[in-house]
Amino acid sequence: MTSADPGSPERSADSVVDVNVSTKRVDICPDREALVDAARYVLRGEHVPFERIGLVLADHDVVTELNSRYLNHDW
Repeated sequence: MTSADPGSPERSADSVVDVNVSTKRVDICPDREALVDAARYVLRGEHVPFERIGLVLADHDVVTELNSRYLNHDW
């Protein structure tokens, strides 16, 4: 989905969202531009006030490591 889609939320000048996509030990990566478009679409549609967001595509081991480090659990 892009901002050109008829069903997408209106975009104002102040609703620009910088989206960074990172992959961590993932064999395949979906189309980065499609991920960026989807993130922007959702954030605008939900009126989320983020100016910058990061998407991390990771395998199970990386998610477990991040959960352990930042959330104090290993699942």
